[in-house]
Amino acid sequence: MRNKLFVLSITLFSFNVTTSAESIRVVTEHFPPFQISEQNKPVKGVAVRLVKKIMAEVNFNAPIEVYPWARAYKVALEQPNVLIFSIARTKDREKLFHWIGSISPLKGHIWTLKEHSHVKINTIDDANQYSIAVTREDSTHHYLKQNNLDKNLDLYLTTTNKQNIEMLFSKRIDLIIATDAMIKTHLESSDLQYELLKKVFTFNPNEFQLYIAMSKSTSPLLVQRFKAAFEKIQNHVDINK
Repeated sequence: MRNKLFVLSITLFSFNVTTSAESIRVVTEHFPPFQISEQNKPVKGVAVRLVKKIMAEVNFNAPIEVYPWARAYKVALEQPNVLIFSIARTKDREKLFHWIGSISPLKGHIWTLKEHSHVKINTIDDANQYSIAVTREDSTHHYLKQNNLDKNLDLYLTTTNKQNIEMLFSKRIDLIIATDAMIKTHLESSDLQYELLKKVFTFNPNEFQLYIAMSKSTSPLLVQRFKAAFEKIQNHVDINK
């Protein structure tokens, strides 16, 4: 009996040492209203609140690193023990990450300027006729790849959604992909007018579910801890508040 207790004690001790010694990185982008990064201010937003609660539940303390999406995505693809949010769970990404939990559906639209009366889109394939800007390596870029629209010679890859919006208003492109909240947030601090825009296509929200994920090479123990923490608190956090 003493031997069994000794082995159990050693096992628990090893478990605590292992988990306490591990560290993680948390990466994201400026993507209002889910995560909002403003100069000299803490990162905030509906997804940030959820991530912080999960971090507290698993007793981890790590700064939230904000990068252009392509860089955040690269870090999560290539390094172990990286948590990334808010990331759309798409077919192409399914096997690239551990999916911790869903944050929210993402109701996106294709937008143009109202004065662009020539723009007509009934199916996603119609977008190939027009110039379009998307953020490199984000879900919209991957969606275009999946639908063979990345071959469009008039496809512009940018580093931020703000660039896409500014390119549309300056008439350098015909189309952008964004949500209402993204558009309105980016226009708040500018002289650009929301009323000059129109939606020409709406995606099925089921195609773009935003998630918290962890890099594929992350410790299985950490993945399970984060999944358990998410399940424990998901019914107690209203991300729309």
